[in-house]
Formats: sequence, structure tokens, C-alpha cells
Amino acid sequence: NEAVDQRTISESDFRRAREAIREAGEIAQRAGAKRLALTHISSRYPGDASGHEREAGASFDGDCFVAEDGRTIEIPFPDGE
Repeated sequence: NEAVDQRTISESDFRRAREAIREAGEIAQRAGAKRLALTHISSRYPGDASGHEREAGASFDGDCFVAEDGRTIEIPFPDGE
């Protein structure tokens, strides 16, 4: 199971950025995902990738990472499919 979070947060929602990232972790956890790729995180907002990963990881037990431009992510199919 994989989860990809794709969202862009407007300037007016800046104060909600941490909450939105944590929410992505909660959704991935409820969905039973094993990995969570965070995408479309604007460079306008302070903090490095590890901060976003920690925020989402606060509510998600799986592997969480910020996807980088050009990165290839393999999503395997379960056996038999």
C-alpha cells in the first residue's frame, strides 16, 4: 500500500501548513499505507524536508519522505496481480 499526498498550501493557509502535513500522515495511517510520499511542498515555507517528514510521521507508522524532483518511486504490485 502506498499513499501520495499532493497539496499546495496558499499564503493564507501558511499557519495551517504543519496541520496539513500531519493530516497527510493520519490519512495514510488510516488507509493502511506502508509508505507516504509528500509532494508539492512549496519552497516558500520554512523548514527542511526532515521537518515535514517528522510532522507527518507523528501520526504515521510507515516510511515517510518528501519526494524530490526527478525521483523515481517503485510501487510494487502485490503477488498474484
